[in-house]
Amino acid sequence: MTQDSGLALPEQLTAKIEKVLGLDSADLEGYDLVKLIDELCDTALMFDKNERATADAPARK
Repeated sequence: MTQDSGLALPEQLTAKIEKVLGLDSADLEGYDLVKLIDELCDTALMFDKNERATADAPARK
């Protein structure tokens, strides 16, 4: 994980991120923080019923 921001993630949080995104510790080294947040948001939105309904709904005429 990129440490430019000075952000050091607790081990418990790192384990959760690895599990949610399917990454391992080596993958997180040098990972861009903005990209990480974006991917976590995308993952969370996949489970949001309202977001899915909007994305899956056919366009109205």
